[in-house]
Amino acid sequence: MKGYNANMSSVKNYNDDLIVEGSSKSTTVIDWVTKGKVTAIQNQGQCGSCWTFSAAGAIGSAIAIKNNSTPVDYSEQQIVDCDTTGNGCSGGLMDLAFTYVETHPLELSTNYPYKAANGTCTYNAAEGTGKITSYKNVPK
Repeated sequence: MKGYNANMSSVKNYNDDLIVEGSSKSTTVIDWVTKGKVTAIQNQGQCGSCWTFSAAGAIGSAIAIKNNSTPVDYSEQQIVDCDTTGNGCSGGLMDLAFTYVETHPLELSTNYPYKAANGTCTYNAAEGTGKITSYKNVPK
């Protein structure tokens, strides 16, 4: 399978007890697609970079939800090329990408376009607008 690499250790691991506050789980369902907070479906091509698409899409959606704005496409290629904890087109984990983005905000995909291949990192910090300060895995 291209993309997800089960042999890589997850940076953060949470179970239901660590995530859920209070004595009961919330049953509220929000469809972020119909609310316009999810980017369009994309094609990773022959590069096993699904982990970067998942991370960049989640970050774009989280920022759109927080700012009540339309989501923008952040650069998956930046993660493929620059996140040295992952294996680029040979796979990785979303958690590793999130950890990378905590210190390297993502450029827009229009500035750092996807090429479906490993490449040399050309990250420009001045163009990085997709910033997160932390992340959590949530239960299904």
